Amino acid sequence: MSWPVLRVGAGNAVMEGAGGFALSGGDNPRLSAQATLAADRIDLAPLVGALVKLFEDGGSSVALAPLSRGDLDLRMSATEGQVGPLVLQDLAASVLVRDSAVEVAVNRARLKDGVVKGRLTLMRGIDPSETEMKAQGGIDQVDLGGLMSDLGGSRWVTGPLQGQFALESHGRDVAALVSGIGGRASVAIEGGALSGLDLTDVIHRNGGLAPGALARRNGRTGFERAAIALRFADGIGEITEADLRGAGVAATLRGQVSLPDQRLDMMALLAPRQAMEGARTVRIAIAGPWDAVTTQAQRGEMPEPGGASSTLARMRSILQPPEAVGLPAAIRAYAP
Repeated sequence: MSWPVLRVGAGNAVMEGAGGFALSGGDNPRLSAQATLAADRIDLAPLVGALVKLFEDGGSSVALAPLSRGDLDLRMSATEGQVGPLVLQDLAASVLVRDSAVEVAVNRARLKDGVVKGRLTLMRGIDPSETEMKAQGGIDQVDLGGLMSDLGGSRWVTGPLQGQFALESHGRDVAALVSGIGGRASVAIEGGALSGLDLTDVIHRNGGLAPGALARRNGRTGFERAAIALRFADGIGEITEADLRGAGVAATLRGQVSLPDQRLDMMALLAPRQAMEGARTVRIAIAGPWDAVTTQAQRGEMPEPGGASSTLARMRSILQPPEAVGLPAAIRAYAP
């Protein structure tokens, strides 16, 4: 059966195009569906919500058999696609389902003045109860400050964001997929700024903040480039490169991101851009669950992230004021 003119309603969206169905013969008949549809606006929240719900339960099976009882070739386009507060423009996506594979792709979409692309492929393993996963994608020139604002957060980082990722894993359930992730990911910002935080002032204060600085949010650190690259193995992302270069400050970051435990274990090093012998440097430990990260200035040599994790986990303060350095607290900059 085929329809050269087809209209499909999904929630509040109306998609128009063409499509058809076919039922194969034989002892195991298989239903196939194909459609090319377009809409002015598509609400993607139900689909994204279903994926989020699936990944919230680590014990959920990822076997493909229940998802691939028929074939599907669905191509969709929309002037506007919405996921909660996020609005994607000029969206082109596809869903392909075969006997042994499922592929969901965002072939192209515009987001906050930039472009995003992504592809998720699930393939049946040698053991039918196991699934192999491959995910790859990229973002280019996305307004990070605007994106954070749309998501309900503060615009504490601004600038055009670009990056890419290529990850793979395999397992029988969601927890196994997450704990087995391997691959690479990287992001960079050219010509951005940290709002509400003056890193030069943090260096002068030995890692401390001026009283009320975060509440006033009157600090700012502009930078030429900030970038971070991670290499994943068994669900642990090791930072292979991370640095920030501003007009008067340089910062590097080392440590790990744990996807199974959803926690950070890192150390940041801040120093004046034109570092001289004896110049002051500050080390700041960053650790804890993603939703309760704590930071604290450190002294002495930079420890290995893994060896310091038990100590960092007990840190509760945010950039504790330094020990007295013999200067009034109101002093922002000084010369010897």
